[in-house]
Amino acid sequence: MLRNIGKKNIQSYKRYYCSILNNNKNLSPSSQQQPQQQPPTNNYRHNYFSDVQNYKPYEDDNILVKSNNNEINNNYKKNHYHQDQQLISVQSNLGFIGSLKNQMEKLTKITKNGLVTLWKDRSFYKDILLPKSSALNESFTKRILPTFPIHNQDSFRYLTFHERKSIVSYRIDRLSMIPLSIFLSIPFSTLALPFYIKFLPGLLPRGFSERSQVLSRHHKITSLRRRIVEKVIEGYGLTNEINELAFKSISDITPLKLKPLQYKLDFNLEDMKRSKLKKYCRILGHTTWFNSKSSLIEKFLNSGSYTIQENEAIAKEINELTFEDLQDLLYSRSLEYDGLNYYDMKTKFLNYVSLLKSISVIEDGEKDLALNPNTNLSNRHQSHFYKQYLILKIVLIHYQV
Repeated sequence: MLRNIGKKNIQSYKRYYCSILNNNKNLSPSSQQQPQQQPPTNNYRHNYFSDVQNYKPYEDDNILVKSNNNEINNNYKKNHYHQDQQLISVQSNLGFIGSLKNQMEKLTKITKNGLVTLWKDRSFYKDILLPKSSALNESFTKRILPTFPIHNQDSFRYLTFHERKSIVSYRIDRLSMIPLSIFLSIPFSTLALPFYIKFLPGLLPRGFSERSQVLSRHHKITSLRRRIVEKVIEGYGLTNEINELAFKSISDITPLKLKPLQYKLDFNLEDMKRSKLKKYCRILGHTTWFNSKSSLIEKFLNSGSYTIQENEAIAKEINELTFEDLQDLLYSRSLEYDGLNYYDMKTKFLNYVSLLKSISVIEDGEKDLALNPNTNLSNRHQSHFYKQYLILKIVLIHYQV
């Protein structure tokens, strides 16, 4: 009996997901923009259950585009206005029952989208991505990890940006199902499921979150990093030096302006306490749970060089990135994206690529910080690129450029 119910639910989830997918195909921004090229949307696989596509047109940063046909929208509003008003009045009269019903309907919608998206991602990962990633020669342990190994340069050679992103994202989603499964195994836990979805969205697969919730998490994590950065700046007494730089945009930042700060921070990694290493790694955007000191040092030393190689691979596919891709990309580089349109975000990322490359050339980071697992720690200390990379992160987060 339970098996039949499960089959029916999955079939209904598939029908629901397909309808959303078909509706989202008709969504496109307006055609009158400054650059003629529009942000691509067909390669963005994850359609959140919000009925509004989460990209903005060039001419207006504050309006979300629902359709490129205003006449259809106006006719729809005229035909359905009175029906919507009647529905609102009935729901308001129901009071608590109506509110509870709305919450349950939304919860059902979230759950359907989350499960269907996870199932579709699993099929896509198993049938398409996994055969391609087999060229990477990953071990079983590496396959269950949520990110690519820091030394794996082959991922840029065999996989596109969206393929790499989909593999990493699915692995994270797969791991996030573990706490959800444990939670649902508790008797009567389904009664608390709305609270789990509302207050712990980070412990759920992506399909359970609206795009607005993803952006909200971006802002929260960035705020946490900013507090860590301010503590580091105050701890080293660098408040005046940092404020004197007065960077207003990423175009104002140059390697020579960052160079004096290199001698003000502590980079004696062998004698550094684990707590300080954790701060450095969190500023760089790494998780530090269950990491030994040697693992933290490994992340700290290799992060900048890995980012350079990833930047170069992404720059070749920059025109294939969607609006959401660029938002996620700027967030991962500690760059602000609020109020920016598609063209501005793309330009900002390319400026960042150029800046980081110039820092690497000056510090000779490409040679001494090559992603080679056999390179010992003392040789990596011959280059100062990893120091400048941390300083750049501190400046970007502090000035919110």
